[in-house]
Amino acid sequence: MGKTIPEKSLVLDYLWQHSRFCSNRLYECEELYRQGRGHAAIFMLFSCFESICKSVANDYDSSSYSIYKKLYEQKLLTDSEYAFISTDEFSLRKIRNLFAHANIGAINLIVNECEKEILWPLGEDDTAILLYEKISDIVFALVLKLISATFIEEVKKAFVINLDNEIDSCQLQFRTLTAKEMLLLKGFPDDYISEDLDIPEDAKIRLIDNAPDVNVYKYIFENITKLTKDKLV
Repeated sequence: MGKTIPEKSLVLDYLWQHSRFCSNRLYECEELYRQGRGHAAIFMLFSCFESICKSVANDYDSSSYSIYKKLYEQKLLTDSEYAFISTDEFSLRKIRNLFAHANIGAINLIVNECEKEILWPLGEDDTAILLYEKISDIVFALVLKLISATFIEEVKKAFVINLDNEIDSCQLQFRTLTAKEMLLLKGFPDDYISEDLDIPEDAKIRLIDNAPDVNVYKYIFENITKLTKDKLV
Protein backbone atom coordinates (compact mmCIF):
# COMPACT_ATOMS: atom_id res chain seq x y z
CA MET A 1 0.00 0.00 0.00
CA GLY A 2 1.26 3.48 -0.83
CA LYS A 3 -0.37 5.12 2.19
CA THR A 4 0.24 4.22 5.82
CA ILE A 5 -3.33 5.15 6.73
CA PRO A 6 -5.77 3.31 4.43
CA GLU A 7 -9.09 4.78 3.37
CA LYS A 8 -11.83 3.87 5.82
CA SER A 9 -14.02 2.57 2.98
CA LEU A 10 -11.26 0.09 2.06
CA VAL A 11 -11.06 -1.08 5.68
CA LEU A 12 -14.82 -1.62 5.77
CA ASP A 13 -14.74 -3.61 2.53
CA TYR A 14 -12.08 -6.03 3.78
CA LEU A 15 -13.57 -6.18 7.26
CA TRP A 16 -16.93 -7.22 5.75
CA GLN A 17 -15.19 -10.32 4.37
CA HIS A 18 -13.82 -11.06 7.85
CA SER A 19 -17.02 -10.22 9.79
CA ARG A 20 -20.12 -8.72 8.24
CA PHE A 21 -21.41 -7.82 11.70
CA CYS A 22 -18.26 -5.89 12.70
CA SER A 23 -18.09 -4.11 9.35
CA ASN A 24 -21.66 -2.88 9.71
CA ARG A 25 -21.01 -1.71 13.26
CA LEU A 26 -17.81 0.11 12.28
CA TYR A 27 -19.71 1.80 9.44
CA GLU A 28 -22.26 2.93 12.03
CA CYS A 29 -19.43 4.59 13.97
CA GLU A 30 -18.84 6.85 10.99
CA GLU A 31 -22.56 7.55 10.63
CA LEU A 32 -22.86 8.48 14.30
CA TYR A 33 -19.81 10.73 13.97
CA ARG A 34 -21.30 12.53 10.96
CA GLN A 35 -24.52 13.05 12.93
CA GLY A 36 -22.58 14.72 15.74
CA ARG A 37 -23.35 11.92 18.21
CA GLY A 38 -19.89 11.82 19.72
CA HIS A 39 -20.40 9.54 22.69
CA ALA A 40 -22.36 6.99 20.71
CA ALA A 41 -19.64 6.98 18.02
CA ILE A 42 -16.74 6.57 20.44
CA PHE A 43 -18.50 3.87 22.51
CA MET A 44 -19.24 1.90 19.34
CA LEU A 45 -15.66 2.34 18.11
CA PHE A 46 -14.19 0.90 21.32
CA SER A 47 -16.67 -1.97 21.34
CA CYS A 48 -16.07 -2.85 17.67
CA PHE A 49 -12.31 -2.74 18.01
CA GLU A 50 -12.35 -5.07 21.01
CA SER A 51 -14.66 -7.52 19.20
CA ILE A 52 -12.44 -7.53 16.12
CA CYS A 53 -9.32 -8.15 18.20
CA LYS A 54 -11.03 -11.10 19.91
CA SER A 55 -12.04 -12.53 16.54
CA VAL A 56 -8.46 -12.30 15.23
CA ALA A 57 -7.14 -13.92 18.41
CA ASN A 58 -9.90 -16.56 18.26
CA ASP A 59 -10.48 -15.93 21.95
CA TYR A 60 -13.79 -14.55 23.21
CA ASP A 61 -13.31 -15.50 26.86
CA SER A 62 -10.21 -13.54 27.92
CA SER A 63 -10.11 -9.91 29.04
CA SER A 64 -9.25 -7.19 26.55
CA TYR A 65 -5.90 -6.76 28.30
CA SER A 66 -5.08 -10.43 27.71
CA ILE A 67 -6.29 -10.30 24.10
CA TYR A 68 -4.11 -7.31 23.22
CA LYS A 69 -1.13 -8.93 24.91
CA LYS A 70 -1.72 -12.13 22.93
CA LEU A 71 -1.80 -10.20 19.62
CA TYR A 72 1.41 -8.43 20.57
CA GLU A 73 3.12 -11.70 21.46
CA GLN A 74 2.03 -13.08 18.08
CA LYS A 75 3.98 -10.21 16.46
CA LEU A 76 0.82 -8.69 14.98
CA LEU A 77 1.50 -5.35 16.69
CA THR A 78 4.64 -3.23 17.06
CA ASP A 79 5.75 -1.98 20.48
CA SER A 80 4.26 1.44 19.73
CA GLU A 81 0.96 0.02 18.50
CA TYR A 82 0.63 -2.24 21.53
CA ALA A 83 1.30 0.69 23.87
CA PHE A 84 -1.26 2.84 22.04
CA ILE A 85 -3.87 0.09 22.35
CA SER A 86 -3.26 -1.17 25.86
CA THR A 87 -0.33 -0.11 28.03
CA ASP A 88 0.20 3.65 27.69
CA GLU A 89 -1.17 5.86 30.46
CA PHE A 90 -3.97 6.90 28.10
CA SER A 91 -4.21 3.90 25.78
CA LEU A 92 -7.42 2.97 23.96
CA ARG A 93 -8.19 0.37 26.61
CA LYS A 94 -7.72 2.85 29.46
CA ILE A 95 -9.73 5.60 27.76
CA ARG A 96 -12.52 3.11 27.22
CA ASN A 97 -12.36 2.33 30.94
CA LEU A 98 -12.66 6.04 31.76
CA PHE A 99 -15.95 6.19 29.87
CA ALA A 100 -17.20 2.98 31.46
CA HIS A 101 -15.99 3.25 35.05
CA ALA A 102 -14.86 6.78 35.98
CA ASN A 103 -16.80 9.80 37.22
CA ILE A 104 -16.71 11.34 33.77
CA GLY A 105 -17.74 14.84 34.88
CA ALA A 106 -14.29 15.43 36.37
CA ILE A 107 -12.26 14.20 33.39
CA ASN A 108 -11.01 16.50 30.65
CA LEU A 109 -9.19 15.96 27.37
CA ILE A 110 -6.20 18.32 27.21
CA VAL A 111 -5.74 20.15 23.92
CA ASN A 112 -2.77 22.48 23.40
CA GLU A 113 -3.72 25.64 21.51
CA CYS A 114 -1.44 28.68 21.13
CA GLU A 115 0.86 27.33 23.86
CA LYS A 116 -2.08 27.04 26.27
CA GLU A 117 -3.74 23.93 27.68
CA ILE A 118 -7.45 23.91 26.89
CA LEU A 119 -9.62 21.49 28.88
CA TRP A 120 -12.39 19.74 26.98
CA PRO A 121 -14.85 18.02 29.39
CA LEU A 122 -15.18 14.35 28.50
CA GLY A 123 -18.89 14.43 29.29
CA GLU A 124 -19.57 16.70 26.30
CA ASP A 125 -20.44 15.29 22.87
CA ASP A 126 -18.11 17.83 21.22
CA THR A 127 -15.20 16.38 23.18
CA ALA A 128 -16.10 12.85 22.11
CA ILE A 129 -16.23 14.09 18.50
CA LEU A 130 -12.76 15.60 18.87
CA LEU A 131 -11.44 12.39 20.41
CA TYR A 132 -12.98 10.35 17.58
CA GLU A 133 -11.23 12.59 15.04
CA LYS A 134 -7.90 12.07 16.79
CA ILE A 135 -7.99 8.26 17.02
CA SER A 136 -10.40 6.81 14.45
CA ASP A 137 -8.02 6.83 11.46
CA ILE A 138 -5.44 4.90 13.50
CA VAL A 139 -8.06 2.49 14.86
CA PHE A 140 -9.40 1.73 11.36
CA ALA A 141 -5.84 1.13 10.12
CA LEU A 142 -5.16 -1.18 13.07
CA VAL A 143 -8.30 -3.12 12.19
CA LEU A 144 -7.04 -3.71 8.64
CA LYS A 145 -3.59 -4.63 9.89
CA LEU A 146 -4.98 -7.19 12.34
CA ILE A 147 -7.51 -8.84 10.03
CA SER A 148 -4.92 -9.02 7.24
CA ALA A 149 -3.17 -11.64 9.37
CA THR A 150 -6.01 -13.98 8.42
CA PHE A 151 -5.66 -13.32 4.66
CA ILE A 152 -3.94 -15.64 2.20
CA GLU A 153 -0.29 -14.75 1.65
CA GLU A 154 -0.81 -13.12 -1.77
CA VAL A 155 -3.32 -10.65 -0.33
CA LYS A 156 -1.54 -10.21 2.99
CA LYS A 157 1.56 -8.82 1.24
CA ALA A 158 -0.45 -5.82 0.04
CA PHE A 159 -1.13 -4.70 3.61
CA VAL A 160 2.17 -4.01 5.32
CA ILE A 161 1.04 -1.40 7.81
CA ASN A 162 3.22 0.26 10.45
CA LEU A 163 1.55 3.05 12.43
CA ASP A 164 4.44 4.05 14.70
CA ASN A 165 4.80 7.54 13.20
CA GLU A 166 1.07 8.27 13.31
CA ILE A 167 0.87 7.07 16.90
CA ASP A 168 3.86 9.19 17.92
CA SER A 169 2.04 12.28 16.63
CA CYS A 170 -1.18 11.35 18.45
CA GLN A 171 -0.34 12.21 22.03
CA LEU A 172 -3.48 12.01 24.16
CA GLN A 173 -3.58 13.57 27.60
CA PHE A 174 -6.36 13.77 30.16
CA ARG A 175 -6.73 15.54 33.48
CA THR A 176 -9.03 14.69 36.36
CA LEU A 177 -10.18 17.74 38.28
CA THR A 178 -11.19 18.01 41.92
CA ALA A 179 -14.56 19.46 42.89
CA LYS A 180 -12.88 22.72 43.95
CA GLU A 181 -11.05 23.02 40.62
CA MET A 182 -14.34 22.46 38.78
CA LEU A 183 -16.04 25.17 40.85
CA LEU A 184 -13.33 27.70 40.01
CA LEU A 185 -13.45 26.85 36.31
CA LYS A 186 -17.22 27.42 36.28
CA GLY A 187 -16.88 30.78 38.01
CA PHE A 188 -17.95 29.74 41.51
CA PRO A 189 -15.88 30.34 44.67
CA ASP A 190 -14.04 27.18 45.70
CA ASP A 191 -15.98 27.06 48.99
CA TYR A 192 -19.37 27.34 47.26
CA ILE A 193 -20.31 23.86 48.51
CA SER A 194 -19.87 23.95 52.27
CA GLU A 195 -17.84 21.20 53.88
CA ASP A 196 -20.46 21.16 56.64
CA LEU A 197 -22.87 19.48 54.24
CA ASP A 198 -20.64 16.39 54.25
CA ILE A 199 -21.27 15.68 50.54
CA PRO A 200 -18.97 13.00 49.07
CA GLU A 201 -16.46 14.22 46.47
CA ASP A 202 -18.02 12.19 43.64
CA ALA A 203 -21.46 13.60 44.43
CA LYS A 204 -20.04 17.13 44.42
CA ILE A 205 -18.55 16.49 40.99
CA ARG A 206 -21.92 15.38 39.61
CA LEU A 207 -23.64 18.45 41.09
CA ILE A 208 -21.04 20.83 39.67
CA ASP A 209 -21.10 19.10 36.28
CA ASN A 210 -24.87 19.71 36.16
CA ALA A 211 -24.52 23.37 37.14
CA PRO A 212 -24.41 26.15 34.52
CA ASP A 213 -21.18 27.98 33.82
CA VAL A 214 -21.29 31.32 35.67
CA ASN A 215 -18.64 32.73 33.32
CA VAL A 216 -21.11 32.51 30.41
CA TYR A 217 -23.75 34.54 32.26
CA LYS A 218 -21.11 37.01 33.42
CA TYR A 219 -19.98 37.55 29.82
CA ILE A 220 -23.59 38.05 28.62
CA PHE A 221 -24.51 40.53 31.34
CA GLU A 222 -21.28 42.49 30.96
CA ASN A 223 -21.94 42.91 27.25
CA ILE A 224 -25.58 43.86 27.82
CA THR A 225 -24.40 46.51 30.29
CA LYS A 226 -21.80 47.78 27.83
CA LEU A 227 -24.35 48.00 24.98
CA THR A 228 -26.82 49.82 27.24
CA LYS A 229 -24.18 52.36 28.26
CA ASP A 230 -23.15 52.89 24.64
CA LYS A 231 -26.77 53.63 23.65
CA LEU A 232 -27.19 56.09 26.51
CA VAL A 233 -24.07 57.93 25.42
